[in-house]
Amino acid sequence: MSLRRRIAIASALLLVVAIAATVALGIVAHRSLDDPLALPAEGYVLDIAVGTPFAAVVRRLHDAHLLEHREPLLLYARYAGFAQRVKAGEYLLEPALTPRGLLDLLVAGRVRLHAITFVEGWTFAQMLGALAGHPAVEHTLGDPAPDAIMAALGATEANPEGLFFPDTYRFPRGTRDLDILKQARQQ
Repeated sequence: MSLRRRIAIASALLLVVAIAATVALGIVAHRSLDDPLALPAEGYVLDIAVGTPFAAVVRRLHDAHLLEHREPLLLYARYAGFAQRVKAGEYLLEPALTPRGLLDLLVAGRVRLHAITFVEGWTFAQMLGALAGHPAVEHTLGDPAPDAIMAALGATEANPEGLFFPDTYRFPRGTRDLDILKQARQQ
């Protein structure tokens, strides 16, 4: 057998092995998108600030040992056009969530909602106290007088007592206290 023929056969074998390895790697990468993340039983809170690149989010999950392989998710998100569509916010990642499910959650913007309850019979001061003590509320009111708060709400009434509906209100982290009061007043 001539040297030229041996080189051709070796080159063909190398090409077949390279193609087989690429296909196998592709299959493993595709399957890794459907393997659950290594999340704790109580879940994991992921906070994404406005302007955070998706690659930084994936790196954070990988560094926290929640995502075993980051490249398949990055490639999938980039080529499917999802990487630029991830929305900022606070997310609760629950056990059994897959990388593909994570991406769906982040693109849909299904953020974690917090709750505050205004109990029937509460005074306006008690409602303000509940808002001031809630860690997920953005505190913008400070300690103004009730008539100033009513003016900020666009209300004509000066006395706020009895104007706010007692209920449980759900909101994403960073919602302003004034916005929660507006919602309670519109009920």
